[in-house]
Amino acid sequence: MEKHLIRLTEAIMEYEDGTYLTKDRLRELLRTVTSEIYFLTKYQIEAKNAYNAFLHEWSGPVTRGEIFAHEEIPELYQLRHLLRSAQNVVQSIIMEISILNKEG
Repeated sequence: MEKHLIRLTEAIMEYEDGTYLTKDRLRELLRTVTSEIYFLTKYQIEAKNAYNAFLHEWSGPVTRGEIFAHEEIPELYQLRHLLRSAQNVVQSIIMEISILNKEG
């Protein structure tokens, strides 16, 4: 999972840097970001399955089980928010490519 987080972060940092990026480079970054989202989604599914398995084994109050499940499987929460943020970057890159297409 770490290598996918690194690739995603590097692509987003290059995009966020603010230097002018060509349409071709934006497309490459978009491909990288969306590919890494795919791979990280696989980890999110695994974390969700582990979370559900934890709750299935839990014999106490459901709310308390959910709290402990989030403590045992923090990746679920982290990946959920990371992937949502990455989707926002995807939308931003798509809009920028669209603007460049209209200009040129």
